[in-house]
Amino acid sequence: MWLFSKFRKVEIEIIAESSTFNNDQEYLEKELNEIISGKARFIGVEEAEEQLTRITETR
Repeated sequence: MWLFSKFRKVEIEIIAESSTFNNDQEYLEKELNEIISGKARFIGVEEAEEQLTRITETR
């Protein structure tokens, strides 16, 4: 409860657990673990734009 007192009412949303929530949480935990372990690959804005362009051109 102490932690909740640090936020305003409009900043808190209670989220019911669901299979989607649990799947998203599991995915994000795996991604965070890759970042922490140094296995994550990061790309710059230019490379991201190039990838996006290639993807959208093939559709």
